[in-house]
Amino acid sequence: MSLSLTMAMKKIKVYVDTNIISGMAKQDFSDEIMHCLNDILELRKQGKIELYLSEVTSEEIERIPEEYRYYHNLIYTLINNVALKPKSYSNLALSIATRGLTGGSIGIATKGLFPAQQKDPLFVEIERIIPQKNNTADQKSRLKDIEHLFQCKKNNLDIFWTEDKKTILKYASGLRKIGITVMGSL
Repeated sequence: MSLSLTMAMKKIKVYVDTNIISGMAKQDFSDEIMHCLNDILELRKQGKIELYLSEVTSEEIERIPEEYRYYHNLIYTLINNVALKPKSYSNLALSIATRGLTGGSIGIATKGLFPAQQKDPLFVEIERIIPQKNNTADQKSRLKDIEHLFQCKKNNLDIFWTEDKKTILKYASGLRKIGITVMGSL
Protein backbone atom coordinates (compact mmCIF):
# COMPACT_ATOMS: atom_id res chain seq x y z
CA MET A 1 0.00 0.00 0.00
CA SER A 2 1.45 3.34 -0.96
CA LEU A 3 2.21 5.46 2.04
CA SER A 4 1.52 8.57 0.00
CA LEU A 5 -1.87 8.23 1.66
CA THR A 6 -0.50 10.46 4.40
CA MET A 7 -0.64 13.40 2.01
CA ALA A 8 -4.40 13.25 1.67
CA MET A 9 -6.43 16.00 3.30
CA LYS A 10 -9.14 13.73 4.65
CA LYS A 11 -8.96 10.55 6.64
CA ILE A 12 -8.59 7.57 4.33
CA LYS A 13 -11.16 4.85 5.03
CA VAL A 14 -9.55 1.40 4.68
CA TYR A 15 -11.50 -1.86 4.60
CA VAL A 16 -9.38 -4.69 6.04
CA ASP A 17 -9.83 -8.02 4.22
CA THR A 18 -9.94 -11.25 6.25
CA ASN A 19 -6.73 -12.46 4.64
CA ILE A 20 -4.83 -9.67 6.42
CA ILE A 21 -5.94 -11.16 9.75
CA SER A 22 -5.27 -14.72 8.56
CA GLY A 23 -1.82 -13.83 7.26
CA MET A 24 -0.90 -12.35 10.62
CA ALA A 25 -2.39 -15.27 12.56
CA LYS A 26 -0.53 -17.84 10.45
CA GLN A 27 2.62 -15.69 10.28
CA ASP A 28 2.53 -15.97 6.48
CA PHE A 29 3.56 -12.41 5.72
CA SER A 30 6.98 -11.23 4.62
CA ASP A 31 8.87 -8.64 6.63
CA GLU A 32 7.89 -6.01 4.04
CA ILE A 33 4.19 -6.67 4.55
CA MET A 34 4.60 -6.63 8.33
CA HIS A 35 6.41 -3.27 8.10
CA CYS A 36 3.59 -1.96 5.94
CA LEU A 37 1.05 -3.19 8.48
CA ASN A 38 2.98 -1.38 11.19
CA ASP A 39 2.96 1.81 9.07
CA ILE A 40 -0.79 1.48 8.53
CA LEU A 41 -1.42 1.06 12.26
CA GLU A 42 0.79 4.09 12.93
CA LEU A 43 -1.20 6.15 10.40
CA ARG A 44 -4.39 5.05 12.16
CA LYS A 45 -2.91 6.06 15.50
CA GLN A 46 -2.08 9.49 14.02
CA GLY A 47 -5.69 9.85 12.88
CA LYS A 48 -4.83 9.83 9.17
CA ILE A 49 -6.70 6.66 8.29
CA GLU A 50 -9.66 4.73 9.65
CA LEU A 51 -9.78 0.94 9.55
CA TYR A 52 -13.02 -0.95 8.91
CA LEU A 53 -13.97 -4.58 9.54
CA SER A 54 -17.32 -5.97 8.45
CA GLU A 55 -19.54 -8.77 9.70
CA VAL A 56 -18.30 -10.81 6.72
CA THR A 57 -14.87 -10.99 8.39
CA SER A 58 -16.37 -12.20 11.65
CA GLU A 59 -18.42 -14.85 9.80
CA GLU A 60 -15.33 -16.12 7.98
CA ILE A 61 -13.31 -16.38 11.17
CA GLU A 62 -16.11 -18.31 12.87
CA ARG A 63 -15.88 -20.90 10.07
CA ILE A 64 -12.18 -21.56 10.69
CA PRO A 65 -11.69 -24.93 12.42
CA GLU A 66 -11.52 -24.40 16.16
CA GLU A 67 -7.95 -25.69 16.51
CA TYR A 68 -6.74 -22.85 14.21
CA ARG A 69 -9.15 -20.11 15.26
CA TYR A 70 -7.52 -18.82 18.47
CA TYR A 71 -4.92 -16.53 16.84
CA HIS A 72 -7.40 -15.40 14.18
CA ASN A 73 -9.83 -14.36 16.93
CA LEU A 74 -7.07 -12.67 18.90
CA ILE A 75 -5.89 -10.57 15.96
CA TYR A 76 -9.46 -9.86 14.84
CA THR A 77 -10.26 -8.60 18.35
CA LEU A 78 -7.15 -6.39 18.45
CA ILE A 79 -7.95 -4.82 15.07
CA ASN A 80 -11.65 -4.65 15.87
CA ASN A 81 -10.84 -2.62 19.00
CA VAL A 82 -9.47 0.17 16.80
CA ALA A 83 -11.58 -0.39 13.68
CA LEU A 84 -14.93 1.09 12.82
CA LYS A 85 -17.91 -1.00 11.75
CA PRO A 86 -19.38 -0.22 8.35
CA LYS A 87 -23.11 -0.52 7.87
CA SER A 88 -23.98 -4.08 6.82
CA TYR A 89 -25.75 -4.29 3.48
CA SER A 90 -27.60 -7.27 2.06
CA ASN A 91 -26.56 -8.33 -1.41
CA LEU A 92 -30.23 -8.92 -2.17
CA ALA A 93 -32.55 -6.12 -3.17
CA LEU A 94 -36.27 -6.56 -2.64
CA SER A 95 -38.42 -5.85 -5.64
CA ILE A 96 -42.05 -6.47 -6.33
CA ALA A 97 -42.47 -9.19 -8.92
CA THR A 98 -44.13 -7.63 -11.91
CA ARG A 99 -45.11 -10.79 -13.73
CA GLY A 100 -48.76 -11.05 -14.66
CA LEU A 101 -51.49 -11.47 -12.10
CA THR A 102 -53.60 -14.62 -12.14
CA GLY A 103 -57.10 -14.50 -10.75
CA GLY A 104 -58.39 -17.29 -8.54
CA SER A 105 -62.01 -18.39 -8.29
CA ILE A 106 -62.93 -15.13 -6.59
CA GLY A 107 -60.53 -12.92 -8.54
CA ILE A 108 -57.71 -12.77 -5.99
CA ALA A 109 -54.23 -12.33 -7.43
CA THR A 110 -52.01 -15.32 -6.75
CA LYS A 111 -48.81 -14.13 -8.46
CA GLY A 112 -47.02 -10.86 -7.95
CA LEU A 113 -48.21 -10.43 -4.38
CA PHE A 114 -44.94 -11.21 -2.67
CA PRO A 115 -41.64 -9.43 -3.15
CA ALA A 116 -39.04 -11.37 -5.08
CA GLN A 117 -35.40 -11.24 -4.05
CA GLN A 118 -32.89 -10.16 -6.65
CA LYS A 119 -29.18 -9.60 -6.30
CA ASP A 120 -28.15 -6.02 -5.80
CA PRO A 121 -26.88 -4.62 -9.15
CA LEU A 122 -23.51 -3.75 -7.57
CA PHE A 123 -23.11 -7.35 -6.36
CA VAL A 124 -23.86 -8.59 -9.90
CA GLU A 125 -21.32 -6.14 -11.32
CA ILE A 126 -18.61 -7.42 -8.97
CA GLU A 127 -19.55 -11.03 -9.83
CA ARG A 128 -18.87 -10.22 -13.49
CA ILE A 129 -15.36 -9.04 -12.64
CA ILE A 130 -14.35 -11.89 -10.31
CA PRO A 131 -14.63 -15.06 -12.43
CA GLN A 132 -16.27 -18.35 -11.44
CA LYS A 133 -14.11 -20.95 -9.70
CA ASN A 134 -13.85 -24.64 -10.56
CA ASN A 135 -14.75 -26.32 -7.27
CA THR A 136 -17.30 -25.69 -4.53
CA ALA A 137 -14.81 -24.59 -1.86
CA ASP A 138 -13.18 -22.09 -4.23
CA GLN A 139 -16.60 -20.86 -5.33
CA LYS A 140 -17.60 -20.21 -1.69
CA SER A 141 -14.36 -18.29 -1.21
CA ARG A 142 -15.10 -16.28 -4.36
CA LEU A 143 -18.55 -15.34 -3.05
CA LYS A 144 -17.05 -14.18 0.26
CA ASP A 145 -14.52 -12.08 -1.66
CA ILE A 146 -17.37 -10.53 -3.62
CA GLU A 147 -19.29 -9.91 -0.39
CA HIS A 148 -16.27 -8.09 1.13
CA LEU A 149 -15.87 -5.91 -1.98
CA PHE A 150 -19.62 -5.22 -2.01
CA GLN A 151 -19.59 -4.09 1.65
CA CYS A 152 -16.58 -1.86 0.99
CA LYS A 153 -18.19 -0.11 -1.99
CA LYS A 154 -21.66 0.18 -0.43
CA ASN A 155 -20.10 1.93 2.57
CA ASN A 156 -18.15 4.35 0.34
CA LEU A 157 -14.82 3.29 1.80
CA ASP A 158 -11.71 4.54 0.01
CA ILE A 159 -9.50 1.46 -0.12
CA PHE A 160 -9.94 -2.30 0.05
CA TRP A 161 -6.74 -3.64 1.66
CA THR A 162 -5.88 -7.25 0.84
CA GLU A 163 -2.96 -9.53 0.11
CA ASP A 164 -5.14 -11.86 -1.99
CA LYS A 165 -3.03 -11.99 -5.16
CA LYS A 166 -4.89 -14.99 -6.61
CA THR A 167 -8.27 -13.32 -6.77
CA ILE A 168 -8.81 -9.77 -5.65
CA LEU A 169 -5.50 -8.08 -6.52
CA LYS A 170 -5.47 -9.90 -9.86
CA TYR A 171 -8.71 -8.10 -10.82
CA ALA A 172 -7.88 -4.70 -9.28
CA SER A 173 -8.07 -2.84 -12.61
CA GLY A 174 -11.58 -4.16 -13.31
CA LEU A 175 -12.69 -3.32 -9.79
CA ARG A 176 -11.23 0.19 -10.12
CA LYS A 177 -13.53 0.76 -13.12
CA ILE A 178 -16.54 0.39 -10.83
CA GLY A 179 -15.04 2.57 -8.11
CA ILE A 180 -13.38 0.00 -5.84
CA THR A 181 -9.73 0.81 -5.13
CA VAL A 182 -7.90 -2.36 -4.17
CA MET A 183 -4.42 -2.22 -2.73
CA GLY A 184 -1.87 -4.68 -1.43
CA SER A 185 1.05 -3.81 0.79
CA LEU A 186 3.71 -3.95 -1.88
